Amino acid sequence: MEQEIACPGSNGNTVLRAESIPFSHLPGQSRLFTRYQDDPLSLKKYYPSAVSSHAQIAERIPEVLANYHSDRTALCNALDEINHAFGAGPKVFEHIGMLRDADSVAVVTGQQAGLFTGPLYTVYKALSAVRAAECLRGRGFKAVPVFWAATEDHDFEEVSQTFVLDGDGRDVAPHPFGPRQHRDRRAGQHRRRNIVERGAGTDQRNRVAVGTEKTGPGPDDIRPQPR
Repeated sequence: MEQEIACPGSNGNTVLRAESIPFSHLPGQSRLFTRYQDDPLSLKKYYPSAVSSHAQIAERIPEVLANYHSDRTALCNALDEINHAFGAGPKVFEHIGMLRDADSVAVVTGQQAGLFTGPLYTVYKALSAVRAAECLRGRGFKAVPVFWAATEDHDFEEVSQTFVLDGDGRDVAPHPFGPRQHRDRRAGQHRRRNIVERGAGTDQRNRVAVGTEKTGPGPDDIRPQPR
């Protein structure tokens, strides 16, 4: 299936042409999931906030702001301190400054921590938050992308290894990072930067970085282990 995707931006509409395979053509998909993909509004009984287009997300901003009662100053001061410690780029602090404004919203996503960022959809989720916030800003709304590394529900052993294919297509599993004593630690005990950093240079080239900084054993501790 080929489609054109248009999104308003600061320099006018950006049109992308994409080819995709519908989820309904993939095995193992539930009827609920494929129906949501095809017609999300038909499931409003179960998902009251469902929209038929990303452009409709802006309609929920007044409701979100009216129900937000957290201390923005405390939140942004903490984000500022954490990201200064990590040496984050200027775009991060620009976004934190925007988040201090009472009329700003955050496009939030996240994923459990994983070695080398984990599954590919983790990167897609981060990019989607960046793009959605950009679309909202292009329409005059203050929006900031935030990526949350959900480290509270993973221990270090779960996230300390990954699986790859070697040149012959065989499954190869690196040994987990570090000695046994690390494996009962929560993943959140390793320092992480949880903000999606996005910047645009004078040549309008975009960059996106999902920052992760780990203390402890390094890449030399990875040793291939055939499975």
